Amino acid sequence: MRYLSVVVVLILPAMLYGQRHSVDEQAYRLFLKNYCLDCHGSTAPEADLDLETLASDFQDTESFSLGVKIHDRLRDHEMPPADSDQPSADEHRMVLSWLFDQLEERSVATRTAEGRAVLRRLNRTEYENTLRDLFDLPGLSVRDLLPEDSEAFGFDKSGVGLDLSYVQLARYMEAAEVALDAAIAPHAGSPAFFQAHIPAGGCQAFFAQAFRGPTVFLRDFKYDDSLIPIPQKMVEGKDERARKLRRENLKDAYDGSIGVFVPEGVGAFKPRIPFRVVYPGHYKLRMSVWSFIWDKGEVKANTRTESALLSAEGRTLGYFDAPSLAPTVTEIEVWLNPMKTARDEILFNAASLWPAGPVKGNVANYTGPGIAVDWIEIEGPFLNGWPTESHRRLFGDLPMQSLPPMPKHRGSKPPPREPAGGDIHNPKRPPENAFVIAGHGKPFIEGIEQLPQRFTYSTVLSNEPVADARRLLTEFLPRVFRRPVSEHDLDRYVSLIQSRLEMGDTFEVAMRMAFKAALCSPEFLFVQVSPGSHDAYGLAERLSYFLWNSMPDAELFELAREDRLREPDVLYGQVERMLADPKSERFVVDFTDQWLDLSEIDATTPDGKLYPEYRVNLRDAMRAETPRFFRELLEQDLPASNIVDSDFAVLNQRLAEHYGVPGVVGAEMRRVELPDDCRRGGFITQASILKVTANGTTTSPVTRGAWVMRRIIGRPPDPPPSGVPAIEPDVTGTTTVREMLEAHRANESCAACHARIDPPGFALEHFDVIGGWQTRYRTLNEDGDPVDKSDTYSGRRVAYKWGPPVDASGFLPDGRPFDNFDDFQRLLLRDRRAIARNLVAQLVTYATGAPIEFADRAAVEAVLDRAKVEDADYGTRKLLHGIVQSPLFQTK
Repeated sequence: MRYLSVVVVLILPAMLYGQRHSVDEQAYRLFLKNYCLDCHGSTAPEADLDLETLASDFQDTESFSLGVKIHDRLRDHEMPPADSDQPSADEHRMVLSWLFDQLEERSVATRTAEGRAVLRRLNRTEYENTLRDLFDLPGLSVRDLLPEDSEAFGFDKSGVGLDLSYVQLARYMEAAEVALDAAIAPHAGSPAFFQAHIPAGGCQAFFAQAFRGPTVFLRDFKYDDSLIPIPQKMVEGKDERARKLRRENLKDAYDGSIGVFVPEGVGAFKPRIPFRVVYPGHYKLRMSVWSFIWDKGEVKANTRTESALLSAEGRTLGYFDAPSLAPTVTEIEVWLNPMKTARDEILFNAASLWPAGPVKGNVANYTGPGIAVDWIEIEGPFLNGWPTESHRRLFGDLPMQSLPPMPKHRGSKPPPREPAGGDIHNPKRPPENAFVIAGHGKPFIEGIEQLPQRFTYSTVLSNEPVADARRLLTEFLPRVFRRPVSEHDLDRYVSLIQSRLEMGDTFEVAMRMAFKAALCSPEFLFVQVSPGSHDAYGLAERLSYFLWNSMPDAELFELAREDRLREPDVLYGQVERMLADPKSERFVVDFTDQWLDLSEIDATTPDGKLYPEYRVNLRDAMRAETPRFFRELLEQDLPASNIVDSDFAVLNQRLAEHYGVPGVVGAEMRRVELPDDCRRGGFITQASILKVTANGTTTSPVTRGAWVMRRIIGRPPDPPPSGVPAIEPDVTGTTTVREMLEAHRANESCAACHARIDPPGFALEHFDVIGGWQTRYRTLNEDGDPVDKSDTYSGRRVAYKWGPPVDASGFLPDGRPFDNFDDFQRLLLRDRRAIARNLVAQLVTYATGAPIEFADRAAVEAVLDRAKVEDADYGTRKLLHGIVQSPLFQTK
């Protein structure tokens, strides 16, 4: 009975704006005449809004949109303007009620005829995740094979933006081939388990650089001069002594530690770990690192913990803490796919170090931090039996048969019995072992055994191919189509296999054709919805693509088959289970990416002279903070008001340093309680948000203000009038953006909108392009004031200077003033329901692919009413549960 009252609340329309009063159209027209037509009459109407001729039935799309705008401006007391005659409270309430009734009636009629959302296909993220879960391949990578998806209503989950073209279908076929190649075992023998211990001096990239200066030899926390004296003005190609020493000592790998002074990418420094993955799977990587201060040849204690990064093919694998003079072993488990080329090895990056290091190898006279690498270990792949689970999901326990050697083919394809994956007779194909050591001489792979496995390709064998095909497809197709499959549909796929067998294909190749056809079928590519309430399978599908961005699992399928998923207690329990599953991280990351525009974080690159501290470790920490913060709101059911202000943040050492929060050590992201005087807390103070709402050189109150209105308050501004030029930033920093906006707002057609847009942007002016706190703007103009080294992150000289002071004051559209960001934050928090309402709207749009229509407003208010309790004012988790239980979610 827990949800009896909830269901009643969700079914009965909520009274949004107090008691409704009846009023006829004549009273509405009189209201317009008395309070609106002076500015918005037929003669030269302001903002081109003519209310005198506007149809009052709001039947066409344009008049309906204008009617909603009028309603919302009246509701928020933005119109009539404060300096105009004002209606009485009764007049205001009656006209607002009449407008609401007219607009809701028209919106309900449209929704009844068309439904809330249109039919849509899977977007490329959902397609990849679905293949991963379908085949139990958690690291399968096919997303980048597909064209980018278009957005509608702020997300890429609406059929309005997800069309299906011939090009996309061709790419889906290519992606299906890649998935099947990864899922099907290529040979009967299992890859051997690989283990290697690689000293840093066994990597040529580390070893060779010690003769040039970016790295040094270390042993027992001292410089090891047994190979070479400390490099001093030794420039390769000019110093014969350096060349001779390098030739002599490159014969053997070095078994001590390697000290690194610069991050990856400085000059030609790209330290790679000498192995290359051939077989996909889970691998464990361990690395021992520590940090130090190099003082002209002497190794001393560091004042901070540094951090190193391992990456592969542009993907961050993990960060490794490097405490001062304390060798520390960190282990990470990651999924690694086969490397495409010999150059696609694991890349090491001393990420926390400043790019400036020893000049021209002059290590003897250099003072600065370094990261020492002792060794790296690799283990894997960790397989779940052989053949793998992915293979068994396709072919069950059918045996595998080795293929006989086949002649080379010139100018034609090999016979169809050979499975996809390459010609086994191609001498350029790498050996079929777990790794191939790439491009390094014998001294540098000592201790890393190349596994001697050489497998003959195999194919799946069936003595009763048609019967086996029907049995396998009976299990496979319902998972692919996410609902039961009729005998008619099953027969179509079995007939396809029969025809391929008759053409001479092997059983495996014929089955691949059927599997590929299923993975490119409308039943797989499209989310199956129909007007009205979802059936049990449709509800399971909507729920899984909301919280997992993927297909339903076995438990959801079973509940759908039993038709129990609509039971409120059952649905509540499933949401709890799904949020606890690691797959819910897909929802957390993807939703925050799109809602808050985090996917645009790399759209601009901050100017290196103005913001030299912006590097990969800060960028990655910024990128990780926002989804982790939202996860904390969900896990703890924290009030939605934390979106605007909170007493905690999710930080690691580098981000805490950026924010000025003391006491945070290490690269791990964790919840940190903020000091009372800290100006952080909430999404709008997070560096990732402040980065995506600025360009690479200057902040923009217009961009940030519009973003706050659209993403946080839920009142998106109107688009700018045509023909009005955009404000060009002053990159020299001599003119503040406030001064430029004052001139811009002199245009009457711009002033009204900017009165709503600019205040949030002005309040955020104390945060710079990368989210750091600023009281003065940075400038490259010579007239600026010099910056003391003690005021910089690195303690080094910088190219920028201090420009004009920041003014973060302003007025809200209703005239309320604020002097700084803290004042603005307090004003924004006065309407906590509006913040929660916007979160509900964003979640509903993401979950259903359709925005909140006027007819949905009562259901939204019902969700808010349910979540408003004393101990958790609009708890985030309660809001999510309310959405799933509401008709907004459970109907098309």
